Amino acid sequence: MKIRVRISAVQAIFFGAVSLYNKRSFLGAPQEKWSLLGRAISGAVNQGCWYTSVRLISLTDSSAVYYSAPVFVALLAYIFLKEPFGFFEVISIVVTIAGVITISKPSFIPIFGNQTESLKGEHMEGLLYALGGALTFACSNIFLRKLQKTSTEITSFWFSMACIILGVITVAWSETFTLPRGFFEWFIILASGISGVLGNICFVTALKIEKAGPVSVAQTCNIVIVLIYQIAFFKEPPSANTFYWCLSS
Repeated sequence: MKIRVRISAVQAIFFGAVSLYNKRSFLGAPQEKWSLLGRAISGAVNQGCWYTSVRLISLTDSSAVYYSAPVFVALLAYIFLKEPFGFFEVISIVVTIAGVITISKPSFIPIFGNQTESLKGEHMEGLLYALGGALTFACSNIFLRKLQKTSTEITSFWFSMACIILGVITVAWSETFTLPRGFFEWFIILASGISGVLGNICFVTALKIEKAGPVSVAQTCNIVIVLIYQIAFFKEPPSANTFYWCLSS
């Protein structure tokens, strides 16, 4: 979470400056204040779950569960936004559930009962955090879809501020806050912040134009990129189950 706080600080400074320059109201559109608050809180909790999950299990396995979010997005969009829920969405749910079970190997299913990689300990905790991230990501998508009149920079500013507040509370309670050491760590923080700024702009803009379901499905291509990063930078060989879930996603 210390990393998330630093990245969010870079993003908050950028979006805050842009908002002041464009003379935006920091409260957003009057009729969208509750959706703005919901986006900020659900987005911050989502990031907390994601970062904690990655610390406990491999990047690819965490991403595989986390990017099951389109299932929840499709259901919530059908309930709250009245978006269509047809054959494509049903197939996506079936494939997602199969992928999650294949990766987690829950011991309560007989064929996985004797596996050494069964759902237990830190592996179980990491998967639960990833699942929590998927749920809160879906909620965040729904709130963002409702923010049609609030500007992108205001939406992203309050999301970044919520991440900072949640991160500071979490760090104060469970960790010791330390500053980056050396030029390389500062560079990584800055590069991550810039990437987050660009990602937020693209994500929020996409949800202003397209429905929540298709946007969340398009985002699942991230897991293939994560797989490449895991192999290239972390030298972590993915399992056959992980390859299956990447392909099915």
